[in-house]
Order: sequence, then structure tokens, then C-alpha cells
Amino acid sequence: MDTSANRVAEHQRRALDFMLDTLGLRHEWEEVSRASETQVVARAVAALEAESDGGLRAAARERDARDPDGEPNDI
Repeated sequence: MDTSANRVAEHQRRALDFMLDTLGLRHEWEEVSRASETQVVARAVAALEAESDGGLRAAARERDARDPDGEPNDI
């Protein structure tokens, strides 16, 4: 590209950045980054939920082993 086209493109990018910032909108590259971060967090939450469910099932098995009738223990 010649230098005049580069100057025009740079001016348009700066104008777009200004407009998006003024409106409080995110730039496309920020959206891609945020989507990636959201996927990482979603996988971590799913793993923690699975771990928690496993712990709850283990606790229920232990409780059932101590009291097979399912009656509450009076302490």
C-alpha cells in the first residue's frame, strides 16, 4: 500500500476506536479474547461441579452405610 492509503486506514481505525470507546462498546479483538476467557471459566466451573457432585455422592454413600434405614440420628 502506498503511504496515503496507510494514513487514511490509520485515521479510520482511530476514528472507529474513538466511537466505540465513546459508546462504551468493545472492540472485536476484545470480544474474541473475552469469549476465550469465558470458555476457560466455563470448563473450570464444569470440572468443579463434577468434583462437587462426586463428593456429595460419596458423602451420601457414607451416610447410608452408617444408617441403612435412612432414619435421622438423634444426637
